[in-house]
Amino acid sequence: MIILSLIIGAVLLIAAVYFHALAQANVITPIDRVWYERLFTGNRASKDNLNEAGLRNRRLSNQCAAGGFLMIGIYVTLASIA
Repeated sequence: MIILSLIIGAVLLIAAVYFHALAQANVITPIDRVWYERLFTGNRASKDNLNEAGLRNRRLSNQCAAGGFLMIGIYVTLASIA
């Protein structure tokens, strides 16, 4: 059970990076840098510059990241108790 929470947390964090990359690729007006250059620099596209798919993927990315950190927090809590 404890290791399952760690695996689920890691999978959710990987899914968050995936959805973040998809959101960066769905911009309305092209930005001077390519989407994969913005992926790891922290310069994400503004909310006004994303199309519907980009907004949906950004929302999914935020939800997966929050869930992943929550699951890893649960893992740390359960591992310290056991």
